[in-house]
Amino acid sequence: MKLDFSTQSPDNSDIIKRCHGGTQMSQITLRQIPENVDALIRQLSKEQKQSINKTIIELLEKALGVSQDSNKKRNLSQLAGTWSDRESEEFKKNTAQFDKIDWEIWENENLH
Repeated sequence: MKLDFSTQSPDNSDIIKRCHGGTQMSQITLRQIPENVDALIRQLSKEQKQSINKTIIELLEKALGVSQDSNKKRNLSQLAGTWSDRESEEFKKNTAQFDKIDWEIWENENLH
């Protein structure tokens, strides 16, 4: 892309607009971000292999309902894979009793 600097505005906003598809991108500075929020954003950024800036923009878009993928999902796919290994093992341990068949009850039920 070749830019024409002969007619640029004093604040260079016309150049910025042309570089960003005709829209000027604004900037926001956040201060005093809680440590747990910072850690989660950094973790998500690393997991998605993208910049922290892009991660925060996507989070804001989703929260405001203006994301490219703003279609509400009606399933639990957003929760898939969110448990730690410890939480997963604890769930398996606590639900193991549901895998056992109580033959005495089963046989009595079939007799009626």
